[in-house]
Amino acid sequence: MAVRNFVKDPVDDFDCAIDSDGHGSLCAGIAAGSSFYCPINQGDPRSPCLEIPPGVAPGAKLIICKVVSTTSGDVDNEAFLGALKWLKELHGSGTKIDVVSISLASSYFSLERAQVISDLVSSGIVVVCCASNVGRMKMQPISYPARLGHVLCIGSHDDNGKPTSFTPVGRELDFLAPGEDIWGPGPGTNGPFSVDCGSGTSCSTPAVAGLICLALHDIRRRCEKDGDAVDVTIAGRPVADYVWSVWVMRELLKLMSSCPGHHSEEIGYGTLHPYRLLDCNTEEIVRIVNDIVQDED
Repeated sequence: MAVRNFVKDPVDDFDCAIDSDGHGSLCAGIAAGSSFYCPINQGDPRSPCLEIPPGVAPGAKLIICKVVSTTSGDVDNEAFLGALKWLKELHGSGTKIDVVSISLASSYFSLERAQVISDLVSSGIVVVCCASNVGRMKMQPISYPARLGHVLCIGSHDDNGKPTSFTPVGRELDFLAPGEDIWGPGPGTNGPFSVDCGSGTSCSTPAVAGLICLALHDIRRRCEKDGDAVDVTIAGRPVADYVWSVWVMRELLKLMSSCPGHHSEEIGYGTLHPYRLLDCNTEEIVRIVNDIVQDED
């Protein structure tokens, strides 16, 4: 795991991304956290322990960027842009980045930020963004950068698969993922085994990012051969090369969704059911990706 702090607070060290709020810790845990035990009564070392389940992709490696001010609790827009540029530089210098998960929302469009995100997508990174938590309260409830057409826009559903009251509606919405009363790791300032429970599309987004990591790993495992074996290809290119694309990944996720052939402003393409893709055999995966690529052409 790599961390970097982009906030210029006097209390923040450049190389320290301590999370005093808990938002980032919970999001990271949902995407790729390991299972751990936490005392039910965190103030009593003799308290019985509760097992916190792992995140969606516990084997994934994380690069964490701190862009929220410790003192104000607000998103630092300059820090946010700096983090995106740094990820672009890392990827361009050989550090392979598969997915960027953004659990931040803004009412304002930034051309420079949109351009950097476009560059990330063009370089083969799948960018996943939270829709917002304003429900139907605003004329334009989907926030930036989730409103950009070249990212995946994620809303939230409850335990029954229904949209939560705070998940917004809009034509930009792609999918719903669990986002109500989600348990995971708490801020490190509360101790090494602290837990937190949160709700919001901020929780839904890293869940989808983790799922994308699993899908990418599964397709790579199936289609990339070791040693002298020949990779599974489409038109001479490895199948996995095609999957590092927001547009191809959106189509793959649609195959996992509850409404793959119908989009609505309330639920996008619906809730996600990973087994619908992960249970496919390799020939089916290749056929699916080939069909998507042919349609894109």
